[in-house]
Amino acid sequence: MCLIATCVVSAKFNKQNTNVESESPTSEDTDMDEIESISDNLVSLRLKSLDNVKFGNGHFCSGSIIKPNAVLTVAHCVHGLKKNEIVVVKGSSELATKTSETKLYRVRKIFIHENYRNTTKVFDIALLELRLKDKVKRKTVALANKNTIKDLDKDEECQMSGWGAKKHSDHTETIKITSVKFVKSKTCNNTAPFTGKVQIGMFCAASQSKTMSVCTGDSGAALMCEDKVVGLVSWGLETCGKHNQPTVYTDVGFHYDWIKIKMAKIRPLCDIDDDDYDDGYNFGE
Repeated sequence: MCLIATCVVSAKFNKQNTNVESESPTSEDTDMDEIESISDNLVSLRLKSLDNVKFGNGHFCSGSIIKPNAVLTVAHCVHGLKKNEIVVVKGSSELATKTSETKLYRVRKIFIHENYRNTTKVFDIALLELRLKDKVKRKTVALANKNTIKDLDKDEECQMSGWGAKKHSDHTETIKITSVKFVKSKTCNNTAPFTGKVQIGMFCAASQSKTMSVCTGDSGAALMCEDKVVGLVSWGLETCGKHNQPTVYTDVGFHYDWIKIKMAKIRPLCDIDDDDYDDGYNFGE
């Protein structure tokens, strides 16, 4: 049985195997205004080589814009990749459709947590600095701090959105949204196959949909509670779509200090004296 995170990494380099028996988060009555709002800060991480063949084909993970030129995601998404292999796409709710709002950005630098372990997914967090020089204000999302989860009502429904795989199909075309609730770590850790694997810096949450859940291709997507990024999709079962099936998230509050330290290393937008920045580029460049 394959875990989401493991499947994502292997699938990125398998051009022939894009079908996954899984389900993506979805809400049939999701308001389009809500979807467009989410697309302002949810980005698609793609392999440039595949996306240049067909726009949308390169999608392998998601991320969130937490600073105009910084994207937060999980380490397993970018582990083993070079910065020039990745393109970050924002501004479109449709995975394979370009609009006047769609922007494509190169990556200037990849920050992966120093203690990340690919086998256990501990410290599964990464930050991407975008090659961006314009000073236009962009919508960003707030981060949870160390106390956010403690202060949340554990019965509160939070939201996760992404372009994850659909059952017997490729990634879903439009951003889908699902409501999730927290699962106690003790409960999750006593449930096979998660037993003993939910470690420090992780937590569990389960989709409240009876047929939809987090799945392959959703890795790195943000779990939003009270308009803050509380968690990032890290790993879980490939056989998605089951009611109350837990997914393991990276705890953003736990990594708050690390994020702040790395964000301080990202160049300010006013520093545009070299050629290491651009304003986004067009498909095929």
